[in-house]
Amino acid sequence: MGSFVYRWSGSIAIFMTGESPREVRAARAGAELSAAGILLVAGWFALATGLGEVALHAFRKLVLQRYLLDVSLHAGWMAPLANMLVFAIPALVLIVVRRVWPARVTVSFAVVAYAFLAVLPPFIIFDKLHGLAVTVLAAGLALQAGRIVRDHSHAFLAFARRSIYWMSAAVVLLAAAVTLYPIIAERRAIAALPGAPVNAPNVLLIVLDTVRALSLSLYGYDRPTSPNLARLAARGVRFDRAFVTAPWTLPSHASLLTGHHPHETNVSFTVGLDSKLPTLATVLSRRGYQTAGFVANGHYTGWESGFTRGFSRYEDRQVSMGQMLSQSSVILALSRSRLASAIGYHQQLGRKHAAEVGAAMLRWQRRTEGRPFFAFLNYLDAHAPYLPPVQFRRLFGQDAASRTPLLIRNLDLPAVWPTPQLRLERDAYEQAIAALDHSVGQLLDSLESRGVLDNTIVIVTSDHGEEFGEHGKLGHGRTLHTQALWVPLLITGGSLVPGGVTVTDPVSLRDVPSTVTAILSPGNPSPFPGVSLTRFWTSFGANQSAEPIPVFSTSLGKKSVVSGRYHYIRDASGGELLYDIMSDPEELTDLGPTREGNRVIQRLRPVLASYGRG
Repeated sequence: MGSFVYRWSGSIAIFMTGESPREVRAARAGAELSAAGILLVAGWFALATGLGEVALHAFRKLVLQRYLLDVSLHAGWMAPLANMLVFAIPALVLIVVRRVWPARVTVSFAVVAYAFLAVLPPFIIFDKLHGLAVTVLAAGLALQAGRIVRDHSHAFLAFARRSIYWMSAAVVLLAAAVTLYPIIAERRAIAALPGAPVNAPNVLLIVLDTVRALSLSLYGYDRPTSPNLARLAARGVRFDRAFVTAPWTLPSHASLLTGHHPHETNVSFTVGLDSKLPTLATVLSRRGYQTAGFVANGHYTGWESGFTRGFSRYEDRQVSMGQMLSQSSVILALSRSRLASAIGYHQQLGRKHAAEVGAAMLRWQRRTEGRPFFAFLNYLDAHAPYLPPVQFRRLFGQDAASRTPLLIRNLDLPAVWPTPQLRLERDAYEQAIAALDHSVGQLLDSLESRGVLDNTIVIVTSDHGEEFGEHGKLGHGRTLHTQALWVPLLITGGSLVPGGVTVTDPVSLRDVPSTVTAILSPGNPSPFPGVSLTRFWTSFGANQSAEPIPVFSTSLGKKSVVSGRYHYIRDASGGELLYDIMSDPEELTDLGPTREGNRVIQRLRPVLASYGRG
């Protein structure tokens, strides 16, 4: 890599200036800087800055115990290469300036320019200072670096020529390590698997990130957002009132994969799932299943989440140009800036789309012949900023691509809310859901054409919903209303799960792990807590239960319980809300102030108080 950078620099120098690398090295370092010298300094700063960012990430993770939301495991080589592209821009500018004013482009001048870009990432990464303060600090440090180099320019260039080889070698080694290690680890994990039961069914768990039940035609919504999910529901069991344990990704997935409530998993905004609790992947791998995860939410289902345990293969952030660019703190900050939004750029760098998730799973599935598989898929297409594919943008109402997305992060709504703008947000969200439904249908059709689907337990659900101003919020994670908690849940399984069954009792997603093991091993105790949902079709039939089982959810000090037809919410300050979700599924009318509502609250108050004890 180092020799490539230097040879590349020298070749461009010959093309642009007619000077050879030998002549460049002989030039007076303290005066004019040749084109080759400009590229050398640019390459050196790019590599040093990229490796410095990686070192900062390691410090934040290992010493400060921070959760690194935007960092790929491939950052070790992606960050330096992305910074090469960043630093190439001022390099080209300096080369042009040098042709006009050669005496102006000196070593110290170039160092000031590149040092400014080099010292920005630490401030951007730690995100503690105002943008103007960051700029002033970076400029001050860059000027100081220029003064130092001005008196030692020859020594600096000599050092840059030597050290660029070592930095390039470090980048190559990091790239090789993160590429080869998963391959070796997967082979070892598969080789260590025990024998699987003969004809054991596969398990496919699909999570439609941020998809709420209220926006699905599957549950009576008037827009045809989910025809493929409806087609799947006819083959199995549809749960009409399934609720998540928390209205945001990490704790909800933790419950879905372990069967435990969020407070039992110890996850938080800065802490992933620890290694104490068994997961579906660890249990099924011990039964001889080949396991893999294909996730698009790199933030909260990626390598830091703790969900990788038990999977012989786990793909989170993909290797792509967008993902590489996102590993440069400067580019990431620019992509999220007001300037990017002002010019109409609303994409998320490196975002993985449904087609890519499904294609990766199908490629892997071909290599599982002879073993049952467990595949966990997380789709992110319905998550903000809601950017549906072109062919779906006019499916409902106006082309939502013409809007400026409001929701990059959760928002409180202003007192006077622009209803047309909110309508555009919902249009874009539901167009994205329809596109996602189409992709899921394609995936299932592919599995069926391979003769795999009939012997596969398919579970389709979501980790949380989304709010669009119904209760003064936009987004998810901060309230416990049905818009954020009520999600789809479908279970099919060929001859193992009956078709055309509808369950209206409230159920919790924490019961999914025990349900899977109950289907695979009927009558045997489950390693997971929770109550198997097979009770709705094996014991006393669908739509019946001996007694309603409370369904609990929690977030940011708030707690709620669904019992029968009622949803009782209590916030950290003691405020109480009560809704009849059978007659009022959108929770528009609080029954708490009524006499009947007060009686229900008196009954549910001790039930909710018991949540989290012991």
